[in-house]
Amino acid sequence: MELMIVLVIIGIMSAVGIVMFGGQVEKAKIAVTKANFRNVHKFLVVEFFKCQIDSSEIIFNTHKCSDSNPPSISLIGSYLTSKLRIKNPYKTSSSAISSNPCTLGTVSITSPSTGAYSLNYYSSLAKKITTTHIGTTWVPVKISVNNIWTPVNTGCKNTWKKVKVTANNIWTPINP
Repeated sequence: MELMIVLVIIGIMSAVGIVMFGGQVEKAKIAVTKANFRNVHKFLVVEFFKCQIDSSEIIFNTHKCSDSNPPSISLIGSYLTSKLRIKNPYKTSSSAISSNPCTLGTVSITSPSTGAYSLNYYSSLAKKITTTHIGTTWVPVKISVNNIWTPVNTGCKNTWKKVKVTANNIWTPINP
C-alpha cells in the first residue's frame, strides 16, 4: 500500500514537471530568436555606420560603401550566416536568417525601398511579427530649395526692443 502511495506521488510530480518543462522549452526558443534579432540589428547598424564614417570602407566583405547601389539582401544574409553563425532554435540544422518573416526561429531581412532594410521575427507565443527598420546612406533624399512661407495670423503682436547689456544689471520690477 505504501509503495502505491509513493508511486502515485511520483507520478503526479513528474506530470506537473513535464507540463512546466514543456512551456519552458518554447519560451527559451522565443528568447533565443529575440536575442538573434537584437544581435543582427546591432551588427547591421554597425556595418552601415562604417559607410557613414568613411565612404572608402568595405562592408559585408565585398560591398564598397562608395557603390551607388546598396548591398543586396542575399549578400547581407550570406554574410550574416557565415559571420555570426547563428542557428534557428526550432531547427538547429538551418540558419536563423531568412527572407520570410513567418518562419519560426528566424530573423528575416527585407528591403521595402532603396537603401532601407527591415528586420522581422515571428513570435509564436504572442502571435505577432516584430519589425525594426534601418536606414542607410543609400536612401535617396529629395531636397528642395524652393520654399514658400505663408504668413499665419496668430492674433498676437510682438514688439521687440533693443536692450543694452552691461555687467551691472539692475532689475526693476514692473507691473503688467
